[in-house]
Amino acid sequence: MSLPDNLAVDYLQIMQQFDQLKDSWNTYADGMIPEDKEYARDIAQFMVNVIDHILENYEETELEEWRQFLASFHYNFYYGPNGDDRNYLEFAEEVNGEKLAWFCYDLKQSFDVPKEILEGLKQKYLEVLKQLQ
Repeated sequence: MSLPDNLAVDYLQIMQQFDQLKDSWNTYADGMIPEDKEYARDIAQFMVNVIDHILENYEETELEEWRQFLASFHYNFYYGPNGDDRNYLEFAEEVNGEKLAWFCYDLKQSFDVPKEILEGLKQKYLEVLKQLQ
């Protein structure tokens, strides 16, 4: 799947920043990379933009590809001694006890992506953006 240009640029910037962070875990006593609120906002805003794109192009969009993208996005943010010990997206900010890293996880088990689910996910990311202000 190829992202539209505007989303591709944002995705590349987000992933380049994480590439710079992911190996720094061992410089912290607890092995946890501290949350960068501005970076967290960038990630949450990116997910809002992705969902907006899907909703705006819902009828023409290959929903299965987007479902897989959303459901697996958090896998890009694992780090630690084994490469999968922690997930950077497990920020302190939560919505109803759920961390940002897991908002889209249920899409892995889904065969359908109704607009209502996308709207609900968008609201969760918007709530995290509010918390990060």
